[in-house]
This record gives sequence, C-alpha cells and structure tokens, in this order.
Amino acid sequence: MCRWRSIERLAVDNLLDLTHTAFVHADTFDNAGVLESERVVKAVGEERLTDFFAFKNAMSRPLRDGYLLDETVSLFDNFLETYWQAPGIMILVHGAVPEGREREAEGAIVLNTNILTPASDNTCHYFWAQSVYRNRGDGKVRDMWDMMTKAAFAEDEDVLERQQANLERFGSSSLADDVSLVLRADKGIVLARRIVGRIVKRESAAHDAQGPVL
Repeated sequence: MCRWRSIERLAVDNLLDLTHTAFVHADTFDNAGVLESERVVKAVGEERLTDFFAFKNAMSRPLRDGYLLDETVSLFDNFLETYWQAPGIMILVHGAVPEGREREAEGAIVLNTNILTPASDNTCHYFWAQSVYRNRGDGKVRDMWDMMTKAAFAEDEDVLERQQANLERFGSSSLADDVSLVLRADKGIVLARRIVGRIVKRESAAHDAQGPVL
C-alpha cells in the first residue's frame, strides 16, 4: 500500500511551494520575483499535478551567473515548472530567456529530478539528478547549478529538520491530508495532499477487502 510519512510530506510540501525560494534561499538564488508571479496549479488525471510560475525578472546576480545570462539584457521571462507524480516524484524545469524571446531557441533551461521514498516513520530517502538543456558555457551552467542546488538543499534540510522537530515536540508525528492554515502559496501542497489521501483510502479499502492472509 502507499505509505507517506510525515518527513516525506514535508519534503514534498517544500518542493510544491517554490515561493519559499524567496525566503529560505534569499542568498543562494535571490529570486524574490517569484512572489509576484503568475501561477497556474492544476490536477492532471488522478495522480499528478502541474504547477507553473511565469514572471518578468531583472534577474539577481546569483541567477545571472547561474544561467550565464547576457549582461546587456535588462529584463527576462523567468519560469519555474513543477511536474509532480504521486506520492513523491517531481521534475522541476526552470530557467530564463530575454523578454519576449523563444525559450527553446535562446533560453537557459535546467531540469531537476527529485524522487522521495519513506525509509522510516521520521526519515526518507531523497534521490535527485540534474541536467541542463544545451549546456551553455562549455559546462559552466551545469557546474554552477550543481553548486547552487547543493547549497539550497543544505538550507532546505535545516528547515525540514526544524519542522520535524516541532512535530515531535508538540506530540504529532504525522500530518493530516490537508494543512490547518492555508495560504495562497499552499495551493499545490493542499492539492497534492488530497490526491495522496484519496490514493491511501482507495488502497486501504482494497487491502481490507482482500481479508486476512491465511
């Protein structure tokens, strides 16, 4: 049956709320533009969702360096796209292209794959891989984002450990299907939890219907 432990839920929550990059990764990415982004979150079938951010961005120094952007361009079309498969497979496509230009032809595009699976009640395995579309700068974009992503993971790890500690401190080792306080940024999180909640109930009912194993 589908298992979804609290720490795995917290990690998925983190990845499904990319507005956290403006706060948790303020020094690493400095991408405050995401807070004013146009955003479209929607379910795709019964076990997937997509979460798209698109916004104009002058691009901070870390992002300009990471994507190897043209220093003479003042404004870019910035994009963050998440493709989530329940319960813990996520592909993040992010990048930038000069305003109004075609991203497939001129954009800097990075693809990040994240796979989470429970290990115990309060731990999970986290596998990830990263690739770059048309590796610009003879490998420099790949190398810069490898360094930046590892730095961001360390920041995320600190946040997740504090969240898990608070759950344990206040007597709760699990999370409900929904969140008790819903903000605008939580739309993807709530939708994902409801999808997984339905999967768990469906699989539990099927398991109970089979009866005891003799």
